[in-house]
Amino acid sequence: MTDNPEIEVSRLLDERGFGPFQIRMLIWTIILGMIDGYDIGAIAFAAPHLVRDWHLQPSDLKWVLTASNIGVLFGSQLMGFVGDRYGRKTALILSNLIFGVLTFAAAYSTDLTQMFWLRFFAGFGIGGVIPNIVAINAESAPRRLRATIAIIAVGFVPAGGALAGFASAALIPRYGWPVLFYIGGIIPVIAALGNGDEGLDGHRHRLEPHRVARSERRMSLHLSPRSRLDTARSSPRGIRRRASESAQDNPLRR
Repeated sequence: MTDNPEIEVSRLLDERGFGPFQIRMLIWTIILGMIDGYDIGAIAFAAPHLVRDWHLQPSDLKWVLTASNIGVLFGSQLMGFVGDRYGRKTALILSNLIFGVLTFAAAYSTDLTQMFWLRFFAGFGIGGVIPNIVAINAESAPRRLRATIAIIAVGFVPAGGALAGFASAALIPRYGWPVLFYIGGIIPVIAALGNGDEGLDGHRHRLEPHRVARSERRMSLHLSPRSRLDTARSSPRGIRRRASESAQDNPLRR
């Protein structure tokens, strides 16, 4: 028997069920996904106005329109690693800060070269959102709902692209094309920094007993009395006792 028994987080989540903790996580990631979709679509709606204001041919925008997609190719890999190593929430916040700041800076672009590089590096942040949205919802939900919750969160990404179209029609005639990038830069920073709830970092599939006890107490505040575990089972002593019993029953843990 080990001196530091470990508890399966997946079992903890299955016992707790889907509650306010996961609902808040889902809502936050839906918002991030919609912002991601908005930023992907913003450049397409700004393109006709760039052609007019910068006296370009439509074909001149081919690299600008693909720049963020090229960045996504690398960003999804990089931010996926960050999510695995430092936690999904950290990766999501970092991704939104990256593409938020660079999208805001794109509003001040004066030529195609500037716009290309800003969109390219913004793609690093854009690409990190969807994989980590899927992962954080799947890893924070009960087993039977993992796929469903992840699909719901990602399903709202195209809605963000539609919002870029509405913003374009309503605001560009009055404020010009930079307004799309002002919105696409400020909102992701606010959304990233505005989430104060401490989430489960999905890269850990096992936690030490005292961490599980803290997580159980925090999560139990959001559950109905019917679904709560007994208080003694949620205490550090109860966690250690349950871990010891599990280890004794499992010959591989001896």
